[in-house]
Amino acid sequence: MLASPPSFAPESMPESRRRRSAEEGYVEMTHRLAKIRGAGAIGIGVLVSLSRSSDAPVFAFLLGLHALQVPFNAWVNLRLLRQVGPTKGESIRNAVNVTLLLVTGHITHWSLPVWFWLPYLALAFERLGARFGTVTLASACIVVDGLALLEGASRSYALAFTLFAIFCAQMSRLRFAEMSKMLLTGALQRRELERAHQAMTDAHEKLTRETLARELVELELRQAQKLEAVGRLAAGIAHEVNTPIQFLGDNLRFTNDSVGDLVSLIERYRKILAGLGDGAPPSRAAADAAEAEEAIELVYLVRELPLAVQKCLEGVDRIASIVRSVKDFARPEQTEMTLVDMNEIVKNVLAIARSEYADVASVELSLAPLPRLACHAGEMNHVVLNLLVNAAEAVSDTRTRTEGKGNIVIRTGLEPDGKYVRLSISDDGPGIPETIQRRIFEPFFTTKAVGNGTGQGLAVSRSVVQRHRGSLTFESKEGAGTIFHVRLPVDESATAGVS
Repeated sequence: MLASPPSFAPESMPESRRRRSAEEGYVEMTHRLAKIRGAGAIGIGVLVSLSRSSDAPVFAFLLGLHALQVPFNAWVNLRLLRQVGPTKGESIRNAVNVTLLLVTGHITHWSLPVWFWLPYLALAFERLGARFGTVTLASACIVVDGLALLEGASRSYALAFTLFAIFCAQMSRLRFAEMSKMLLTGALQRRELERAHQAMTDAHEKLTRETLARELVELELRQAQKLEAVGRLAAGIAHEVNTPIQFLGDNLRFTNDSVGDLVSLIERYRKILAGLGDGAPPSRAAADAAEAEEAIELVYLVRELPLAVQKCLEGVDRIASIVRSVKDFARPEQTEMTLVDMNEIVKNVLAIARSEYADVASVELSLAPLPRLACHAGEMNHVVLNLLVNAAEAVSDTRTRTEGKGNIVIRTGLEPDGKYVRLSISDDGPGIPETIQRRIFEPFFTTKAVGNGTGQGLAVSRSVVQRHRGSLTFESKEGAGTIFHVRLPVDESATAGVS
């Protein structure tokens, strides 16, 4: 009995599904080998026909017979096997081919080329399961050999080509087994690739969710840090607004009193003019006017009233500036970047954070003309505020020991290559100890006392700067102060107006 080839599907599959998968693979394989089989059939048919080339009618009949046999087998390979399945299709094919073999053998008196049909047909016995192939091959050999021997064919031919047919069938089964194994391996590899692809898809989705969650956490941290900054600055902003309001109120009260005095003076002038109309002496009118002017201190009012009005206008401008700075600082988060001026950001932060540094340090500004930057202005406001507050706190530590004001220097400028804007904020505080310098950007790391800081300022600042494709670095030496450097890329479309 011929060996049975392995199935195409894993053993864990149901029998019906495995058989269906194997049959589909067999049909596909047969379809791919159709041209090779057709060429073999044509070659054998020509050899058989040439064996009777001396008899023209027989030669023509054999050529016609094989000319029909080749298209028939091609039709079986390409169409019939798909329509009725491998078992029925191969049964029909073998029945027709064995019948034609008997006819051509009888006509040619079993010449040598005829016998090649037997091993050639055995090449098609690569059916699933050994029983079908064994029965088909045995039946074909018995019928062909029996009729050939009855008609006087050579016994040696019958025996040799029968053994050759068995050998070809076995080789066909081995070949089919190897190809089946290859197809099975390919199917398994495809499933592994599909599982790997699915795993990668799941990992990508998980990474996307984690990224979104991290961005949400960062947003919440920025909002919390923003609320912390607003709460911290609220008292200072109120003080900054209260100061101009106080002298604005004082000057408005002085202006109000002065206007009342001037109105009363005008009334005296009107009465004096009326007396002159009634015949009062001019000298008396002049004396009354001088007395009225002296009573309200007209010379003083003329000198001080314009100054008071000017002070009121200055107070209004100061309040408007603070309100404008607070508005810019507290602007809502934007989904898209806008073009902003780093110098304006620095000025706004200085305006609203004055209470943080005014008592402990003087601020020196060195602002160079800058191109506009594409960034989220609200986020960049907080970066500058965090660095300024840190500098003020560092200077405050020094002031506590020295009883003197410190110094904070803020500089802006372009890098030499013109591709980056640089913001540097330096202080003459105690500096950052070398032992903790590598940790200052860690979230929640702080050297402040419990309750005096969350440790989020520098961590959030660096995250914001990096998201803007920039960098936040520092230089520090104990006892010599610290400098923080912010580098941000320039929006090239906005540099044309900067010299």
